[in-house]
Amino acid sequence: MNTHLWNPTTTWLNTAQHGLPPTTAHTALTQALHQWHTGTTPIHHWNQATEHTRTLFAQLINAPTTDITLGATTSQIIGTIAASLPDHTNVLLPQEEFTSTTFPFHTHHDRGITITTAPLHSLADHIGPHTHLVAYSPVQSATGTLAPTEQILTAAREHDTLVIADATQAAGWHPLNATHFDALVCSAYKWLMAPRGLALAYIAPTLRERLRPINAGPSADRHPA
Repeated sequence: MNTHLWNPTTTWLNTAQHGLPPTTAHTALTQALHQWHTGTTPIHHWNQATEHTRTLFAQLINAPTTDITLGATTSQIIGTIAASLPDHTNVLLPQEEFTSTTFPFHTHHDRGITITTAPLHSLADHIGPHTHLVAYSPVQSATGTLAPTEQILTAAREHDTLVIADATQAAGWHPLNATHFDALVCSAYKWLMAPRGLALAYIAPTLRERLRPINAGPSADRHPA
């Protein structure tokens, strides 16, 4: 690691809360702010930077670039998944999971979305034939606990259960293979050391076919202008 890229005024041990930007990121952001302020923004360059970001994130989580999407927050992306679930879907969550992963599902109780919780260490044991989706963090935000991902994935595949992973606390330091999940979502302000307001996600093609793109914009066009 090139430690000279970081310049904290003290010893920094809180990347799990928010990461400090390396000098390269700080310089790029400062330049973008200056261009915005002076009306010299090269829009085409910003578009290229977006695609480059998708490519780098795909490499980090071992996924195809074409399966990577960008958003503003983890809850926004998971919220799209939750809003696309059929009525009366059964969702399984850990008992102590971060709210960005849980609240998007709870808001659909009026559609008969049923939420069941279980201890993280035994989450896999609670996946059964009536579990339509399980969502959890491979690394827990509050404690740093590693979830039993292999057991969860095995049980989910046995019962044809969708698996949604919030990798905000994992991506950047913990090895991940996103294609093992149906969706892997990550806010970038922690171990990816980006500013707040950026989230990235791998969405499996089989899940994309089932989603309703409620936040579709110009970039959703097959041939964006």
